[in-house]
Amino acid sequence: MKGFTLIELLVVVLIIGILSSVALPQYTKAVEKSRQSEAWTTMKSINDAIKIYQMEKGNSSALPDWDDMVISFSNVGGGGSGGGGSAASGNKQAFSFGKTVNGAWAKRTGGSYSGYGLMMTFDGQRYCKGSNCTKVGSKTSTVTCPSISPDGVSGSCYSF
Repeated sequence: MKGFTLIELLVVVLIIGILSSVALPQYTKAVEKSRQSEAWTTMKSINDAIKIYQMEKGNSSALPDWDDMVISFSNVGGGGSGGGGSAASGNKQAFSFGKTVNGAWAKRTGGSYSGYGLMMTFDGQRYCKGSNCTKVGSKTSTVTCPSISPDGVSGSCYSF
């Protein structure tokens, strides 16, 4: 008689369950790291676009509207002095982006890793703030952050 016994099938199911319980958290962490990497790249593009705008206007404190920047997004809107926008990742919104006269910021808005923020200043300094920074392999900022808030007003580093 050919076939598998019930015990053999249960052992196979158990092994698959153990492997998936180990692999799934690593998979979600890898996905979050890739989203974070994409956010850093987007913030670098925002920074570059603000610098270009400021050089064109000859004013290092000018903050352009999103439409005036030499950059395009697939799903970004906003405006006003603080600016604001978001970039969608699939059906879940991954980060909200904003700009200041000294850099760009991104706030994690959805998923199990929400609740942390990123900031990149014009000089390329990267800051991460929030409880989930270490979960995705970023160190929480221990250095003093520049006095930039997401709305572009001087103040504390940023609060998410």
